[in-house]
Amino acid sequence: MRHPLTLAAISLGLSLSLPAAAQTEGRTDSPPSTSSVAPAVKDRGNPRTDFTAYTRPGGRVSMGPLKFEFGLIDEITIGSYVPPWFAFPFLGTPIPNAYLKLRSWWSGPFTVAVRGGMLFVDGSAVAELADNDATASVVGLAAELDASYRLSEQFTLSAGIDYNHLSALGSDTQPATSVEGASTADTWNSRLFLQWHLTRVFSLTFLARYLVSQSPVAAEASTQSPAFSVNTELSTESTGARGRWSAAPGVAFDWEHWELSLGVGYGVVPLPLFGIPTTKPWPLVDFAFAFYFDLYD
Repeated sequence: MRHPLTLAAISLGLSLSLPAAAQTEGRTDSPPSTSSVAPAVKDRGNPRTDFTAYTRPGGRVSMGPLKFEFGLIDEITIGSYVPPWFAFPFLGTPIPNAYLKLRSWWSGPFTVAVRGGMLFVDGSAVAELADNDATASVVGLAAELDASYRLSEQFTLSAGIDYNHLSALGSDTQPATSVEGASTADTWNSRLFLQWHLTRVFSLTFLARYLVSQSPVAAEASTQSPAFSVNTELSTESTGARGRWSAAPGVAFDWEHWELSLGVGYGVVPLPLFGIPTTKPWPLVDFAFAFYFDLYD
């Protein structure tokens, strides 16, 4: 029995908790003066890192059901998608993955960033997704280039392009060949993201994607030796697939230590981690939820 490759991109989970509220009290007869008290701790903000050029502030940890991020310094964020690590109930093995994001060091309204990521799906997981006797593994590489411009205190506009590459490897670690022309899949997507802050906590968002190009038609990787022969389906998208849009308006909340974003739209859906879009438009959900705190300033 065949299962679609999308099972490897299990990415939905929800563990919602109410944010804590904080209150401060002061004496009405002698209010503190800004000139007589020590300077307050600098508010470093909590910019959104998805679809923008922003990174986590140095020392900040963000943990959620979908991903983990850590700001090594202000300009460097490392992270990983959480659900693939727990895919073993479905695939018999976890899917290791990680990414690194670097942003520009200068100050000002304009920011740029690059991000690179990698994942590995071993042969036993591929066997669950394709033929039961398949032993080929899959390596996925991802790269992003983003630019963000703060138009005002309320508006931020971000644009980006991302590249995703899937490659098959035979059980003998040699590159697998393809009976359909290729053993790799390459996808280019462009993005536009707008965030409008109505209050410190609440904002409206709009995300639009455009599929620039994708290949191949159907990569059926095969690897052969005198002892065995393996055939594995890796993707199912057409080489001519391009020019398709998706759009998702949404909302975002940024409480103290909690962040939540939710968008609902329609269009082709790029599968998390793999980046390969669906063959047909579908209703789509853009969801992120996390708890964050600072290990150091």
